[in-house]
Amino acid sequence: MGKNFIGPDELNCISEHMELMIPDPVPPIPFLMETLESCQENYILVLATSNWKNGNILNINSLRNHFGWNPAKYEPCFYNQDWYVKESFATQTILTHWLMVKKSVEDPLRGVDPANEILSRFEKKVFLKAVDAVYLFFVWNLARGEFLWSNDYVWCSDLDKNGDRIYIGKYSDPNGINKNGLEIHRHLRIRDNYSFVFNI
Repeated sequence: MGKNFIGPDELNCISEHMELMIPDPVPPIPFLMETLESCQENYILVLATSNWKNGNILNINSLRNHFGWNPAKYEPCFYNQDWYVKESFATQTILTHWLMVKKSVEDPLRGVDPANEILSRFEKKVFLKAVDAVYLFFVWNLARGEFLWSNDYVWCSDLDKNGDRIYIGKYSDPNGINKNGLEIHRHLRIRDNYSFVFNI
């Protein structure tokens, strides 16, 4: 996988900024050599771990507390929003496992509604867990100096308490209006309490 690989050694190299507990033993990579060879150019293979080095669990909220939400103080960081901190997906512990994810979004699926029936056949391939996506974003930036999904959003498998799908991304605003920060949003579905009022 070359530079598209982040394992225990690479995680140790970013410990100055993100002290993670490296699992012992490290779980075996669950992908066949043929799969790794065919994916080495366009995918990244990253070891995810469940805990910080101090033993605390690793989830979106603990990552948010660690990196903060003020780019004037530290980057990378989260966008300044807190609507999600009491949502269950924000407290879900990341599993210790290997993640292999395509580095760029799927161009043919840009602008496709995530509720589209076609996507149901590919749900495991299309939708990352929100905690996995957030972990990947920060680890990749610290290890490789690149922002994943800097101007794009990626759909996640998680739903909020109202059943709205979570999406993350768009670290920087190309128009320079919003501050930098990893955004976490929910895609509001149209329900009966959305309607119109007319004016004369």
